[in-house]
Amino acid sequence: MVYHSYLLNKVVNFCRFFANFKLIYEVEEIYQAAWQNSNKKIKHEIEALQNADAFIFVNDVMNQKCNHHNKPFIVCYGNYNNKKIAKSINYNIINIVYAGFIGGKDSDVMLAIDSAEFLPDNYFLNVLGYGTEENIKGMKNKIKEINVKCGKEIVEYFGCLSGDEYDNFLKKCQIGLSTRVLIDEYSDFTFPSKVLVYLSNNIIPVSSKINCILNSKVSESIVFYDENSPASVAEAIVSIDVNKYYSQDKDVITDLDSKFILDFNKLLN
Repeated sequence: MVYHSYLLNKVVNFCRFFANFKLIYEVEEIYQAAWQNSNKKIKHEIEALQNADAFIFVNDVMNQKCNHHNKPFIVCYGNYNNKKIAKSINYNIINIVYAGFIGGKDSDVMLAIDSAEFLPDNYFLNVLGYGTEENIKGMKNKIKEINVKCGKEIVEYFGCLSGDEYDNFLKKCQIGLSTRVLIDEYSDFTFPSKVLVYLSNNIIPVSSKINCILNSKVSESIVFYDENSPASVAEAIVSIDVNKYYSQDKDVITDLDSKFILDFNKLLN
């Protein structure tokens, strides 16, 4: 099994030419799509994968786009480590989290921050993540701007956390934002890892309506917003009945893990 890395494709193909072995590509993204390059470059990267005997794709739409010869495949969205965290709801404050990459203007995190302006007073947005010094500075300025508009602190950046510190922080959060401004043309070749992080930590994901999530086996556990606008994101957040959600018996991560183990064993045999 080989993790698809754009830089290693030629090395893998070279080894395959001289040695007869079963090649399973684990494809978590098409890099040319992630870099928003031309369709020609995207197709060229996909063509380099076609000598595989089987695939592990990161979403349910990639098979149609990347498996030209109908080779066996399975799907794995990411880490299926279910932490089964029981939530103690603070009825005074509903904590929202955005955890992930800190981009520049018009990025995913900026959409999340802008949505806070349209939230009621009992909601608070916690931002965690990493990015360039310039982008983090721009994000902090945006947070100040939103807090001034709201007349109170409704958004705060807590830095880039990891390990136990990260896990403990997520325990206090009820809703997680997967705001995604990348269009389907590119997002069809990836899967937002934060969605699995949220579900694993018993956090309700709020997401854009991108194909890779809409057509996934976790879509019924996700709340979607209609438009890539701050008001639409806020509307989806407020529509969630947190108490009702946590009263339901959901174990989607464990189910995914069990199914993947069965599918993976079949793929190997």
